[in-house]
Amino acid sequence: MSAAPISARLTQSLSIQASVSYDILAQTQSDGTSVPVLIGSGKFAKVYKAWQRSARRNVRPVAIKILHDHATLADERLFKQEIDLLKELTTVRSVNVIRTLDIVRVPPLAMCGCGVVYHPLCPRGCGQLLQRVERQGHDYPLLSCSRCGYELSAEDVEQRGVELLRPPAKSCCQGPKSQRGSLLSFVDREVVVMELVEHGLTDLPQLSRQAMDRMLSPQVPEVARASARHVPTDKLDARLAQKAALAEKLHLMVQLADSLAWLHGEKRIIHKDLAPDNVMVVARSDTDGVNDWRGESSVTLREQLLQVAAFPRFSVKVIDFGLADKDELSRSWYEEQDVVAAAFKLPYTSPEARRRKERVSEPIQFLPGDSSFVVPPGLLSSYLSLSPGDLLTDVGDSRHDHDLEILRVEQTPSGAVAHFRGEPPPLPTGSKFEVVRRLGEAHDVYAMGALFYFILTGKHEEVDRLGSLVNLLQEGERRELTLGSLGSDQYYRARRDAIPEPFFRDELLLLCLRAMVRGRPQSLVQNRIDRGPEAAQALLRETRQLYRAVLEDVMSEPLGQKVRQGLMFATPVLLGLLALALRGC
Repeated sequence: MSAAPISARLTQSLSIQASVSYDILAQTQSDGTSVPVLIGSGKFAKVYKAWQRSARRNVRPVAIKILHDHATLADERLFKQEIDLLKELTTVRSVNVIRTLDIVRVPPLAMCGCGVVYHPLCPRGCGQLLQRVERQGHDYPLLSCSRCGYELSAEDVEQRGVELLRPPAKSCCQGPKSQRGSLLSFVDREVVVMELVEHGLTDLPQLSRQAMDRMLSPQVPEVARASARHVPTDKLDARLAQKAALAEKLHLMVQLADSLAWLHGEKRIIHKDLAPDNVMVVARSDTDGVNDWRGESSVTLREQLLQVAAFPRFSVKVIDFGLADKDELSRSWYEEQDVVAAAFKLPYTSPEARRRKERVSEPIQFLPGDSSFVVPPGLLSSYLSLSPGDLLTDVGDSRHDHDLEILRVEQTPSGAVAHFRGEPPPLPTGSKFEVVRRLGEAHDVYAMGALFYFILTGKHEEVDRLGSLVNLLQEGERRELTLGSLGSDQYYRARRDAIPEPFFRDELLLLCLRAMVRGRPQSLVQNRIDRGPEAAQALLRETRQLYRAVLEDVMSEPLGQKVRQGLMFATPVLLGLLALALRGC
């Protein structure tokens, strides 16, 4: 493929019109055909790179998020929910949440191998533009020809989508390129235009190494390199480099904690899918150009390292609100069987997320004349138990007409009784039940503690091991989350020592644990049903305090070095004066 993308040619009638227009970028493959520049793909949607254009000029590169071609009507409803949330999030620029630039509606669109974007015509040669239709009882949107009755369902697009990518569905060109193409948007839908951020949090370790390599090996004249000012000459420089790197990590952690506190406190939004793939990284070099216009290569390495700590090179953006809830907790997340199936997401999912559905093996005894039932002992004794806000659902009730929301659980002389809101199934004795645990703010705080540890270590497997320690602390002996209680534990020490920078390790690890372990006096969250912004606000305060402590420690390095240098210089002088005094005696 060619490295330089080109702008797809949009006809005037097919430009995505708003106050500006947007051109999907294309790149040329080795065979000469053009394909859209795809920069990301998730469960529900794909993201293309595009140019925002105004007055026929490229304004800036942007990202356009479009539902997958095979998306269902239910997926569209979730996407509409995300769009409504994104409209709210766009009002503030100072918080590190991805900015939405525009919401526009686009017709069915495809890109030909020649680079032209077109609205597919009827593949039977009618010359009619295909239009979106919906059929009652069908879970997918369809493309239909009003003239001949041709139809293509989103359910079949992966097998039959090629029909839209060849003549007579298009008429832009002849030859081999006319037989190639890519679907951009299968049916008429809204799409989201966002600011473009191309690096994910998983890229952070590599980006940090590259930035440090450029610092240690700047492209400066040979004479300047010979001065050895840019090469670490002693252990003090290496020590300062580690502290600067740690300060930079803490800065990102503060930004994430700030975003979470804003979402929970200001917007009352629970993200529910915080993981490294939903945190993007903006490198200062992404927007500053290629020239060293600050003149940073002309200063000493020590000064550059101090600048890294004081003015971090990276910032973060939280993305993907497709599973988020506002105010009330929904159950849509639980219907997605593969949301937590991906191995890379598991370390960032709370216990209630991993066990979001738990089958009740014992029969449910409903009490007559009262909206309550006796809680089976096995369910009550499980680690997650049964709590207000949980749902008791009939496995066979696909429409959820008989979901029972738990209001409170009371202890009575005959056992625990759960009071609920809702209508029990007509034949409860023949029903099979499961408990559905909805995710709230406590789940986000757990995920944030895991994200912090990923930033500190740079490894998913280390976060997974931290989750094992959290489980031991949660389910086993209920030890205090203090250094005095955990400092001698081998599992704790292993997780502490996985942080590469040998400074503030205990304080950092304890902060992560306090976000992930529930129900201790030192925990930020007391139980999984805690609601409100207090936990996220406390996490932000403590992360800021740690960042200030690390920053103060970094800035004290030069002063300490000067004191040591002064003592080294003063020692021979003092010895000489002492010798003269003794000789005089």
